[in-house]
Amino acid sequence: MLYSITLFVLVILPYTKGDLLKNAVNKISKKANEECKIQIEDRQLVGCDIDSVNENVPSGALCTYISDGRIQSDNPVETFVCEQGYFIYLHHKSTGTANGHVISKRWFWVAAAAFVGGAILCAAFCGGGGGGGIQYVVNKPPTITCPSVDGPFYPDKGMDTVVVTWDVPIATDPEGKLDRTDLDGAPPNSKFRDGSHTILYTAIDDIGNTATCTIRFQVKVIYCYFGGSLYAEHGRAICHTPALYGNTCEFVCNTGYQLAMSSPTTKICEKSGSIGEWQPLNNFVCEKKKCSDPPAYCNGQLLCSDGNNFDSVCYPTCADGYSTDMTKNFRCNGDEWIGVDIIQPCLDVQPPEFTLCPESVHAFSDENGFAIVDWPIPEAFDNSENADDCGGSSGITVSQVLGKAPRSNFEIGYHDITYTATDNNNNGGLCKFTVIVEELSCDPLVVEDQFLLVQCLNGYSLGSICEFACFLSYELRGGMNVTCRKHPNFENKAFWDWQNGNKSYCEKLNRVHPANAILPGELFYYYSGDCSDVQESIKNNFVDVMKSLEGTDGWDNICPDYCTVEGVTVTCGPFNGRRRRSIFTRSTDKEVVVDFKVSSQWETTKNLWGNDDTLQALGDLIKLEVSNGAVDVNGTTTGSMTFGWIEFPCEIGQEPVYEADARCVGCAPGKYLNDGNCLDCNKGYFQEKEYQINCTKCPTGKSTADNGSKSENDCKDMCPPGTYSSTGVEPCSPCPLGQYQSMYESTSCLLCDSLEFTNSTGSKSIEDCQGICK
Repeated sequence: MLYSITLFVLVILPYTKGDLLKNAVNKISKKANEECKIQIEDRQLVGCDIDSVNENVPSGALCTYISDGRIQSDNPVETFVCEQGYFIYLHHKSTGTANGHVISKRWFWVAAAAFVGGAILCAAFCGGGGGGGIQYVVNKPPTITCPSVDGPFYPDKGMDTVVVTWDVPIATDPEGKLDRTDLDGAPPNSKFRDGSHTILYTAIDDIGNTATCTIRFQVKVIYCYFGGSLYAEHGRAICHTPALYGNTCEFVCNTGYQLAMSSPTTKICEKSGSIGEWQPLNNFVCEKKKCSDPPAYCNGQLLCSDGNNFDSVCYPTCADGYSTDMTKNFRCNGDEWIGVDIIQPCLDVQPPEFTLCPESVHAFSDENGFAIVDWPIPEAFDNSENADDCGGSSGITVSQVLGKAPRSNFEIGYHDITYTATDNNNNGGLCKFTVIVEELSCDPLVVEDQFLLVQCLNGYSLGSICEFACFLSYELRGGMNVTCRKHPNFENKAFWDWQNGNKSYCEKLNRVHPANAILPGELFYYYSGDCSDVQESIKNNFVDVMKSLEGTDGWDNICPDYCTVEGVTVTCGPFNGRRRRSIFTRSTDKEVVVDFKVSSQWETTKNLWGNDDTLQALGDLIKLEVSNGAVDVNGTTTGSMTFGWIEFPCEIGQEPVYEADARCVGCAPGKYLNDGNCLDCNKGYFQEKEYQINCTKCPTGKSTADNGSKSENDCKDMCPPGTYSSTGVEPCSPCPLGQYQSMYESTSCLLCDSLEFTNSTGSKSIEDCQGICK
């Protein structure tokens, strides 16, 4: 009771001796070498077993905190020990528990004030320095002896705890008033897990003075880390967890893989110094399982993505000339090949090739137009002859499928021949060629004699005959024809076989008389009915009468060696313009006209008029027969008979000259023979001679004024560009203003376009035409 009053007095009495207060605080403070700050973030200080100085407590001090700043019985209280400048967490307990370690906030300050006040009074009035006053005796705290606990401690194989033991600390109190010794932590011989452990013994005397013993040690559980040597591609480790020292991991490879011969099957977590290590040290290795070698593949090969290893996929490929479905494949599952039965074999798809096949066979026909043609039988090769022996057969069949067989008789022309070569897979190769039978012919017959007429009616083929004749005043010398025959020494050649080996030619005569003289005549009938009813009977009757007349003495007495009536035609109705107009005139539209010709051999002893007299005498004899009714036809009325002028035909290329000295002459100068007609030489050409079959071209830059020029002197200079004349040759005039001419031999100039004009005469180009300025 007296102690409480003393505290009350101390609180209410002012005491200002700073030195006395300071000395008292220094006496009760214990300052360690390494202190801890009492302020901890997010925690409210409850109190420490040693007072703080400048908010610091010495090493070994125990401080109690609450986490949210409130002192309530349901909130956790945390205890920390200051060690080497850091608070170490010990344990927590609820506020209001026994052992006096937790004091409520309001009583803490009262106790502190009493404690400080007592210290001040003791400093002022107790002894020390020999002064008088009340003597204050301080109660000494208890002492405690801490055992030494060495570490770290390692659990045995397969264990994650270890039993740690130590001697229980012994506590004593100088006054012999030890109240108790509290243990904060596990007792000796307990099992401790991995980590650092702090065991706190607190000795407390009867007035609450304390002494502490702190035991610290470390337990290290040996673990092996997962990963590293436990990892292997295509597999996994199966381990007991946690991976303690002594535990085992077995390794299992994925499907299709197996452990390599050099790979361990299990690993044990062994101790290596202070750490765990998986042993043996070599890594797990998974390797692919293997299938047997892929099966043989006839006429091809199997291309596998990874040999015969697991998951390798094999595709078929075929040799050249063979084919299969390359989308099919099979796979190694690690034990066997899956899908081999769906792979199709390589089949021959390449047709045989002909090693001997004629490109074409040529032959020449005989005079009958045929030829016997022969050729070697084609030969072929097939790729199956060099293929793998797959148990089947190989072979080629060569057959002719189109055309005649060798040594057959072929006519002139082209003949397709086809052979096939077929292998055992029905692949077919073709050999096609053409038999060409050419018609053996001679070269076109070219004769040097320009007056020799050649007629090759059958062309120039073998056996053809070309006939000769001369025109103009020429006579044939030599054979009358030549034959194309096969050359005796060369199979593919033909030649012209001239009679007696000499070529025919034409020799010019001084005069050429006509061969025959002709007198045209007409006899008129009148018929009121249909002319076609009597047309044939009139003709037949007239022809019969003329034949009878030719056998009479009167006829023979007039006619020279040969005379006849020919060319008899009967026409109904008037002249309709479709026949050549003759010298005769018709006056009725009921006429039936008989046209005929009296022909006699030309009498070379007579001139034109003498031969005309002979023909007229024959005509008079015919008129007499008509007047006697010899040619009358029932139902018709026979009219008059008239005759025209004498005519005589000439050979091809000749023209008749109706003069007293009647003759056939060739083309005159200035003309040339073309298809039996004498034509004028074209402009720019001339001919100075008669009997010619072509004309000569004027020298370069010259031309003639007209057609039919007879001399080279008729060739004049052409009008150059910019000039013109009516003939296109000299003399020439320049083109007038507003006109131009760019060509030679022009007969006029060309006008410029509208509103264009030339600057001068003689313009040669349209570019000389310029626009007119307005």
